[in-house]
Amino acid sequence: MTRNRDLGDVAPFVDGVSSNIQTQIDAKQGTISVTADRALISDGSGAVAVSTVTSTQLATVPNLAPIANPTFTGVVTTPQVNVTAQGSVRMEDAAGGEYAAFQAPTTLTASYIMTMPPNTGSTGQFLQTNGSGVLSFATVASPPTPGSIELTASGALTAGQAVVLNTSGQAQAVTTTVGTVALGTVSQRSTNGNGSQYGVIEFQPNREAWLNVYTNSQTAYLIGSSNAQNTDGTLGGLSDTTIQTGTHEMIDMALHPTHNVFGVTAIVNGSNLGIYSVYLNASLSAQVPDYLEISNLGNWTSQTCCYDASLGKFVVAAARGSNMYVFLVSMSASSSFTLDASLNLGDTFDADLKFTTMATDGNGQFCVLGANQVTTARSLTAVTFSISGTTITAGNLTTLSTDNVNSYGRSSIVYDSNEDRFVCAYWYSPSTTDYIYSKSFSISSNTIGTQATELLKTFPSYSNDAYVSLNFAPLIGVTAFYGSESSTNVIFSKRFTATAGTITFASEVSLATNKTANNNHMFSWSTSGSYYSGAVYHAGSFKVVSDGQYAASAKQTAVSNYTGFIGLTESSISSGASGKVTIIGGVNESQTGLTTASKTYVTTSGALSTTVSPVYAGVALSSTKLLVKG
Repeated sequence: MTRNRDLGDVAPFVDGVSSNIQTQIDAKQGTISVTADRALISDGSGAVAVSTVTSTQLATVPNLAPIANPTFTGVVTTPQVNVTAQGSVRMEDAAGGEYAAFQAPTTLTASYIMTMPPNTGSTGQFLQTNGSGVLSFATVASPPTPGSIELTASGALTAGQAVVLNTSGQAQAVTTTVGTVALGTVSQRSTNGNGSQYGVIEFQPNREAWLNVYTNSQTAYLIGSSNAQNTDGTLGGLSDTTIQTGTHEMIDMALHPTHNVFGVTAIVNGSNLGIYSVYLNASLSAQVPDYLEISNLGNWTSQTCCYDASLGKFVVAAARGSNMYVFLVSMSASSSFTLDASLNLGDTFDADLKFTTMATDGNGQFCVLGANQVTTARSLTAVTFSISGTTITAGNLTTLSTDNVNSYGRSSIVYDSNEDRFVCAYWYSPSTTDYIYSKSFSISSNTIGTQATELLKTFPSYSNDAYVSLNFAPLIGVTAFYGSESSTNVIFSKRFTATAGTITFASEVSLATNKTANNNHMFSWSTSGSYYSGAVYHAGSFKVVSDGQYAASAKQTAVSNYTGFIGLTESSISSGASGKVTIIGGVNESQTGLTTASKTYVTTSGALSTTVSPVYAGVALSSTKLLVKG
């Protein structure tokens, strides 16, 4: 049976009802219209209302009480988030387990801000700071080449150039600074009749003295001149000493550097070829310890000699008719001679060779220069040969000039170790003008390479008796002494370099004036530290016995920085720009013309050469590559 409940049954569940229940329900808040991205607030009646404040604005409300361990979802916009007590900013992975975090160090000396770069950079770049907190992307520099350094150039540098480090820490070219010429006085040196019809002058280093060997056509004489480095340029002097009586012609002389004794060659008594050992002793007394008759074949027309360092021997070249002979002569510690080898180069010339002169590169390569008579003219001719041990190998005959050179030759040749080239000079008189020309060339395997030619001097007053002599000093280079036998006989000096394809002259200096015509002249150039001293002997007229011999001298300073060699440039570098320099242990690939597997040295001018010098550059790996060893 159903029983209706009365109000007492539901009273416990409607406690507090003070009026009609439906009426109270109808009075409650209905549906709210909500604007997107707005905050909700309560009104005074406890109902929910929509605020005008957006979520963005709400996030910027200051002075909010910190929330312990807040969790952010979505986008949070705020000018600053402080993570205190070395807390970390953690960025979790997709799974929400592992994270990457940023954390402050334990201690900071000052607060700072790191400003990120405006872009993402490129592949392989890294972030770097400017020191003020601004970050940017930078490219990783290529690692330095092993055996090379980066230096700023002091002056323009070419690829493969030898350089030193200057006091400013810059790369600077190996160079030689040459001072001015200081001249000595001209004075009469000898009154021994007829002067030097034939003669030579050389410097004996261990005595600091000049030796002048000459003849008055009947007797060979020796003059010793001490005090070569006098501040006033004078040479001092000693008495003449007779070497040997009899007719002596075509005298030449070369120093044996180990023994400090000269080998003096001459055509003796009109037919025989001989060599004397000559020197000044400690008291500057002349000594002639030995004489060797090299050949008694006779009819010798000219001869010359030199000393080759690689052989440690004297080499004598002599012409006999149209044939040329080469002799190899050794000198003992007691200054005595031994003939080690000889070779007849054969019918080398069209006619007799006159006034030969010879030079060696110090490594067994030789060049003889002379006037070769072809029909009625004399052409400038070079003859090459080489020597290894005691084996003499004949080379080639090369006509250097078809000009009708002086009938007495009047030519000269030296080897320039700075440039690894032979340099010669000769006189040419076509009509009413005297010309002195110079040529330079390299020699490889007895073959003369491309020649460079330059006019050295013009004498507009025709004299038919010009002369020229060359000398080489490592720091100064090739020096030419020349003049013309006119009424105003001026002896000039001019320094020049001879590189491949060009000859460059320095300024000309007047050394002396001789009032007498028809003179014979001798020249020499020596080194003493950074000083180079030159001597010029010029004889009086052969027809005037009383004129005798005259001497003039000159000195010049020259200093090279080549002992500071550090390496070779890898490319051309403009002055003030930076570039790489190959140093010890590195391989420089900017060379040309090297001899593979050869030891290579730096010359005083900065060139590379196989000629031994105090500065060792390294070993040639190929014609273009040098292993720098220093």
